[in-house]
Amino acid sequence: FNDVHSREFFVSLISDIMTWPEVLISASYQQRIGEVWGLKVGARLCFANQDTTFPTGLQALNNDHQLSLSMTRYF
Repeated sequence: FNDVHSREFFVSLISDIMTWPEVLISASYQQRIGEVWGLKVGARLCFANQDTTFPTGLQALNNDHQLSLSMTRYF
């Protein structure tokens, strides 16, 4: 969205068709609050089957889900 609040919404899906069902999903929302503050909320979900003793690629991040919250002050 392009408005005075600088709203931004982002969604991504990353997958490898050769190693399905490995999936990495990310989403974030960012908005400016007033003249000097900004807020960003995000999430990352990772789903991958670990078939080997030494995981590679997204297998190393299996069930490594994250939530984030950032507050920024602009000068």
